[in-house]
Amino acid sequence: KLQDAFTKKLVSFDADDHRKLLKSAPDVLTSKGYVKTSGAKFVDTMFPPVGRSVGMPNAHKRTVWRRPEEFMPPDERIEVFQSDINASDISQGELGNCWFMCSLASLAEFPHLIEKLYESSWSDTPDGRVAVGGACEHGAYEVTICKNGAWTPVRVDDFFPCRPGEGNGPVFSRASGPELWVLLMEKAYAKLHGSYFALRSGVCFEGLMDLTGAPTFHKEFEREAVTFEMLQGWDLDNFVVCCSTPGVDTLTEGGGKDKKAGLVPGHAYSLISARVLPASFGGARLVKLRNPWGNFEWDGAWSDNSPEMTDEVRAELDRDPALDDGDEEDAVDDGIFWMSFDDFKAHFFMVSVCMAHVPHGTRKPRRAKKDDAWDHEMEGRAKTFLSNDATAGGGGEG
Repeated sequence: KLQDAFTKKLVSFDADDHRKLLKSAPDVLTSKGYVKTSGAKFVDTMFPPVGRSVGMPNAHKRTVWRRPEEFMPPDERIEVFQSDINASDISQGELGNCWFMCSLASLAEFPHLIEKLYESSWSDTPDGRVAVGGACEHGAYEVTICKNGAWTPVRVDDFFPCRPGEGNGPVFSRASGPELWVLLMEKAYAKLHGSYFALRSGVCFEGLMDLTGAPTFHKEFEREAVTFEMLQGWDLDNFVVCCSTPGVDTLTEGGGKDKKAGLVPGHAYSLISARVLPASFGGARLVKLRNPWGNFEWDGAWSDNSPEMTDEVRAELDRDPALDDGDEEDAVDDGIFWMSFDDFKAHFFMVSVCMAHVPHGTRKPRRAKKDDAWDHEMEGRAKTFLSNDATAGGGGEG
């Protein structure tokens, strides 16, 4: 009843309500000790700010829960979206959920796909609504995720697990500035799965499916041929593409360093672009990738500081406006790098592809317009039960 009253009307709690809420979650910790909730702030009792919502051993000792005003710069306005949505704004934290953060970063190449997940507004004042870009003074937010094939609204509060110690920020992912959209999406996805640690070790095509509701597939190199022309086609069709390295990620959660040519084993990367250089540069076939960490890059051929990446090559990669991906080529350790297609096939083992936009016969530039996305008239969903003897195609075996 408390949950319904608070979330539907955002009403103020009286003293008895405070005691009931604190009694139901006695280990709600903030940087200042046990939380003292005020009537103006929402606390999600279905996914409370306690250790079990983090899910890791001794979480109550290793994390504290803080609201944004406790860890973000006091002189900056906190917003859901501070300015433009950029994939480079996303920074993965100390959680092995690179598959999901990579999916989110890849989706951010097309900002309208991110905005779609935040279309629900939230109450700000008794007589008005706020735009999705603003922060909610009550700390109550709602995002929409296509879980198990159905678009599902997920409500969360703005308590986030942070490192112990005064002024320390979130343990897990965050955006680069005083904005909340990355934190909120990761928390909503964690709530759907029971805890943050339940998000460890997944695959990108599952994250892409949940974030878009669009047709999604994956190809493992050992089982299916993946050609450079396929990558080019997916790129020019404005599909969202992620790729994965083999092995086990021992770096994200503080394990030993196992640097192999600047790539993280058992890790997911976003495919930004696939390009063929002119014959004057040897006709090299290159792919451009992003590490969701925001740093730690490939250091082999065609990397930022390699002999192949000359000033002339950088200028050529920036020259073609039809294939511009929005990022200038530089040698900054920002997690974005180029590598040859042959090296890509040697160091990666799988690609995940999401048909987030309607395929088209003609090759348009990247950065699809909003009307290139699947619209409601092209999408139909229904809960269906298939018996064990059901067949696809109207008969026959299989």
